[in-house]
Amino acid sequence: MNNLCVENFELTYYIDLLALKMKKIITLLCLLLSINGMAQQNYDLIPQLLRSSNPSFFEHYLSHADQYKIQIVYTQIDRDANHQASFKDYFYRIEENDYFYPASIVKLPFTIFALEQLQAKALPMQLKFCYQKDSLSFAQDSLFKKKQCLSIAQYINKALVVSDNQAANTLFELATPSYIHDRMNSLGFQQSRITQRFAKTDTIVSRRTKPFFLVDSTGKTVYQQREIQWQPVKKAPLSPIKIGKGQLLGGKIVPQAFDFSDDNYVSLPEIHDLLKKIMLMDSAQNGLLLSDTTLHFVRQQLSMYPKECKINSFNPANGYYDACRKYLMFGTHNELIDTNLRIFNKVGLAYGFVTDVAYIVDYKENIEFMLSAVIYANKDDILNDGKYEYETIAFPFMKNLGKTFFEFEKTRPKKYPAKLSKLNY
Repeated sequence: MNNLCVENFELTYYIDLLALKMKKIITLLCLLLSINGMAQQNYDLIPQLLRSSNPSFFEHYLSHADQYKIQIVYTQIDRDANHQASFKDYFYRIEENDYFYPASIVKLPFTIFALEQLQAKALPMQLKFCYQKDSLSFAQDSLFKKKQCLSIAQYINKALVVSDNQAANTLFELATPSYIHDRMNSLGFQQSRITQRFAKTDTIVSRRTKPFFLVDSTGKTVYQQREIQWQPVKKAPLSPIKIGKGQLLGGKIVPQAFDFSDDNYVSLPEIHDLLKKIMLMDSAQNGLLLSDTTLHFVRQQLSMYPKECKINSFNPANGYYDACRKYLMFGTHNELIDTNLRIFNKVGLAYGFVTDVAYIVDYKENIEFMLSAVIYANKDDILNDGKYEYETIAFPFMKNLGKTFFEFEKTRPKKYPAKLSKLNY
């Protein structure tokens, strides 16, 4: 190749390279403009809808949204001619550093990742879970029958339907903190961090799982797991997360903010997206390492009312009524729910924070949408004293919020009606 050819080649190369870079820049600018327009639209709809639908109720909350630490995610679901779903998400006050204590919300990932561990080992949910200290109880079949050890399916039922803490912590042992951490990251949930069992337990203690074994219906041990010590991957710690102007400590109110820096954190959009994967995508789409049969079981538990449970028994007299964990739409009202309405959800409640992550379906009205929300109801800003405005502030907000979006979905035009019979659990 002579010098002229080399120069022409180089010139052509650099012209093409410049054109490619310009194309990338133009594409990026178009993308940014598109995202900016979408963000503007996606952040405006929720407050506009609340103000137009019930201004006398919602104006107070919107005017004090920072004080109440309100966060909302709403997803419209539209179906095509083949009933495939497409999603459009809307957000209100979703800020990366706006912390809320997730409480029982973490029981959802506990469940999913415990089930993934089971499926990877080809172990059924019907196996009974026993801590190692109970091993002597199973030396004889008669002792095994008296022990009444619960199956993993029963623990999942208790954790999801009535939000039982002990059941959830059993699932944590099965999932293991290292696996929860790795799977949250691999699913793209980079903001959330789950390092503890449910309730405020020491992070270092939570890195060590308890030894356990699984037994079949005859008492035969089919799987054992030793104690596992997790050394977490080093990463930049969260900024100090301190909430409130005081806390109850040692029986006295001290003027010291409550420190959540080492506690679990779950981003509302990310846990919303996890529920979307569970409810609205099959096993080939959602990235979860679960079969469609297992997903079906999880969906049943998320929608089930306590009176419908068969593998456990929950007495309504103990507070296990239909709406006991359906904050969106019902608050905490003790009322019967029309069976045409199904709320597939998980709630959290602690330290003044109330959370509900829900997929809401009405088979009669042919309605489906997703709605997740957080509110902080702690007027005096003192934490750990058990004095929170759940009944007067948080639950009325949740109830009216759910009903507002339900009424909005009744009139929202859809090209193809949803066919929800296959979701009728």
